[in-house]
Amino acid sequence: MTALKGKAVEAFIARRDPDIRAILVYGPDQGLVRERADRIARQVSPDLKDPFNAIELADGDLKSEPSRLADEAVQLSMTGGERIVRLRTAGETAAPAARLLVAGIESGRLKPTGVVLIEAGDLGKASGLRKLFEGSKAAVAIPSYADAPGDIRALALAAARAEDLKFDDDALELLVTLLGEDRGVSRSEIDKLILFKGPKSLRPGPATISLEDVRLMLVDTVADAAGEAAAAAADGASARLARALH
Repeated sequence: MTALKGKAVEAFIARRDPDIRAILVYGPDQGLVRERADRIARQVSPDLKDPFNAIELADGDLKSEPSRLADEAVQLSMTGGERIVRLRTAGETAAPAARLLVAGIESGRLKPTGVVLIEAGDLGKASGLRKLFEGSKAAVAIPSYADAPGDIRALALAAARAEDLKFDDDALELLVTLLGEDRGVSRSEIDKLILFKGPKSLRPGPATISLEDVRLMLVDTVADAAGEAAAAAADGASARLARALH
């Protein structure tokens, strides 16, 4: 498959093609990369902390043994069901292991019993890892770029609707202006705003998010959070990135 674009991305994530056993999710928006990867992974193994069906690897695990990625892909689960094998990579470091995996699947020598999911940062058009997944019929590449205003608007409205909230028009417009650089930051700030208004179980009825609510809760914090997340992602500081996004 080639790189998925537009509506094809959401369609694939919502209903994963069971014939695709190697998936690359990459892009500059690391919050969106993580969110999409989590959604795909949960379709394979609902419990992402399951020690038997949810396996996590890092570049260091493959440095001296590139074949391990392919080996993990064909391991049988001790408890039944499919296994999700996740690799978070800095980029081209994972290319040798990924080539062994994809070549094995394409030739029929490898019969994966689960799904291999690789998460990476921004990969240029010349990236060997990106070219590998875009050029293979046995794999798929999912680019993850910063949300457009319409994406943020839809995200905010859906979250508010779930808690019986609505936005004043000017409040929603300011929110859309403030957010969008990182999906993790955006979702976290929207959740913070909704928590400020109170969950619907603790309110007597519907409520409205005003312009003042957005100014009070978000204006002073969004820029700092986005900057921290971007710096942490660039430095490869996973612990600091997690703190920035949550």
